Amino acid sequence: MLLDKGCFLALAFKIKLKNTRHNSNSNSNSNSNSNSNSNSNSNSNSNSESNSPSAKENEVLKGKTDSNLNSKESYLKSYPSNRKRTNNHSTLELNDYLREALIGLTLGDLSLEKATNNSNIRLRFDQGIIHSDYLYFLYELFKDYTLSPPKSTNRKPDKRTGKIYNSLIFKTRMLPCFNYLWDLFYPDRKKIIPSNIKDLLTEVGLAFWIMDDGGVGSGGTLNLNTDNYNENEVKLLMDALTQKFNLKCRKSLKRSNQWIIVIPKSQVTKVAEITFKHMHPSMYYKIGR
Repeated sequence: MLLDKGCFLALAFKIKLKNTRHNSNSNSNSNSNSNSNSNSNSNSNSNSESNSPSAKENEVLKGKTDSNLNSKESYLKSYPSNRKRTNNHSTLELNDYLREALIGLTLGDLSLEKATNNSNIRLRFDQGIIHSDYLYFLYELFKDYTLSPPKSTNRKPDKRTGKIYNSLIFKTRMLPCFNYLWDLFYPDRKKIIPSNIKDLLTEVGLAFWIMDDGGVGSGGTLNLNTDNYNENEVKLLMDALTQKFNLKCRKSLKRSNQWIIVIPKSQVTKVAEITFKHMHPSMYYKIGR
């Protein structure tokens, strides 16, 4: 069948219009998918960026962290009481004078404290208020090894009188430089007198031993309160006094199995000649000065 020219043109226009609509829908779907992917990527990036701090935020966070670190370092410098820090990183050492003094002090009232088997030693100084000048003298010698100045405290009631006596106390840090004292005097965690005490005890040590634990006896004798040691240990100390310093002395039974060392009045002048220059003035009375 033959189509006239008008019908032919109308049919061609319909076919062209249909193809145009199809291409338009196809392009629209393509653009929509593209936009969707683009939006998806954009959202994904946006979410990722929202979970991660920006460069500016990083700067702020870093500033806060640095501030916190600086604050912590400042705290540690101002308050060196952090036990781990003082135990493990201290480089403090003792000079010969202090090492010798500590031998005498350990023979006297000085306490050695050890928290655990692996910890360093801490020293505890304790004197009655009546001897406050002497205690502050000790503090001046050892203040570089301490955390805080002396403090007043109440002792337990005296077993004999029932009275409570105030005392002054200060402690050192827990430091490696004190460990030698523990090795000498507490090899099995019980205090002893080292067998080589004669070699360890010097003029300085004798002076501090007398200041810390000496007393004036009846008739002007100088008594050393060794009643916490057994009889053999007291003999070791007497041998050290005799052989090292040529001092005459004897032991005296204070109470059952408790001995003190008595230096006669005739020997006190010799003791003074040996120790006077190392003693605090508040303790001169113990050597007759």
